[in-house]
Amino acid sequence: MPTTCCAPGCTQRHSKSSDVRFFRLPKDEERRKKWIISMTRTQAETPNRLWEPSYHDRICSLHFISGKYKLIFFYASKNLN
Repeated sequence: MPTTCCAPGCTQRHSKSSDVRFFRLPKDEERRKKWIISMTRTQAETPNRLWEPSYHDRICSLHFISGKYKLIFFYASKNLN
């Protein structure tokens, strides 16, 4: 199964010739929920419920400042206050 970005509207796919990297969502429940909310992605069957990513879902480096995982994702930083 090819690696693709799960962010809404993103069409990035893994390619050996690309510098785009792919990251899993955080395991920490609080950070994970903030990332999901930042993506504003909902479930197709029930639009008022947040989407729940699977183990295989990845987010590409284009959604991070400078493509670095530890910096800001969308508008949410690792240590949101």
